[in-house]
This record gives sequence, C-alpha cells and structure tokens, in this order.
Amino acid sequence: MFVDGNDWALTKMRITLIARAGARAQVRAAFLNHKKPRDMLFDLVHERGRWRIDEVRQMQPGERWTMSKILTHAPDAFPDEKLKKPDTPDEDPNKQNKK
Repeated sequence: MFVDGNDWALTKMRITLIARAGARAQVRAAFLNHKKPRDMLFDLVHERGRWRIDEVRQMQPGERWTMSKILTHAPDAFPDEKLKKPDTPDEDPNKQNKK
C-alpha cells in the first residue's frame, strides 16, 4: 500500500473500486495516517496477469498532487500550491517591501 509518507500508522482504511473497464481500473483508498486524512486515487492497468499501478493521485483538498507530474516536473504537479497564500510579504510579488 502506498501511504503518502515515510512513516505510517494507518487507521480507518477504506478501499473502493471506482471504475473498471477491460484491463483498466481505478481504486480509491481513504485512510488516516497518524490521524491525518489521506485520500488516494490509483489508476491500475492489468498486465501480464497482474494489476499494476499506472498513476497515483493524492486527492485530499489542499494537498493534491499527481505522481507522474511530480516525476516529470510538470508545473501543475501540486495544483493546490497555486491557491495557497504566501507566508511572508517577501514571497508575495504583489506586496511592496516597506522600510
């Protein structure tokens, strides 16, 4: 199981088949990892008699990402990062530094 972290303490695991058509399927795994909600979407492909992971997405609002986009350095790999406000005025290009 892919847990979206280096360490895990999984609880409340739910695995749901979302769709299946021929050699393709999509499965959602919802769980808590160290009491933090995780909502993972797996695209699967049936190859050589086994189901293999084709894509992994973290669907938790505010923390979404897509594995293939991370690996290819796509600018939209972390779509929620664009929605977050900068932590300091120095990170916000719209604010001028006042001295």
